[in-house]
Amino acid sequence: MFVLLDSNVWLAALAHDGFCRRVVDASAALCTLVVTPFLCAEVREKLVTKFKRTQEQADELISRVISVSLLRDDAGDISSPLRDPKDNPILAAAVAYRCKFLVTGDDHLLKLKAFGGVDIISVRTFSERLQLEIA
Repeated sequence: MFVLLDSNVWLAALAHDGFCRRVVDASAALCTLVVTPFLCAEVREKLVTKFKRTQEQADELISRVISVSLLRDDAGDISSPLRDPKDNPILAAAVAYRCKFLVTGDDHLLKLKAFGGVDIISVRTFSERLQLEIA
């Protein structure tokens, strides 16, 4: 089963030792996590600008993301009902690579609930659907 984690989920998992990190760690053994160059660049940029990591630290964290994921090309443009076009590349990748889930904390994406055969769910719902036992 292919799953795309939105950049906000990766950022929470990489920046904090909390629920998101435990969910990412547990789910990596049960499904194939899909990432794209766009997603990696977005996470890298936020690690440096928002979380004050050095470029070298950000690169190392992105290498970890890629090591537990399937790196695919960016998907093409997609016509979506989203008001914020910056979310389109994430949505397009989830649809193009036939992901079962797009896991996000983004309210605009979560309001869609599903798009192009992809269920759009929160980290907590993802954990529940996979029946992950998170301490």
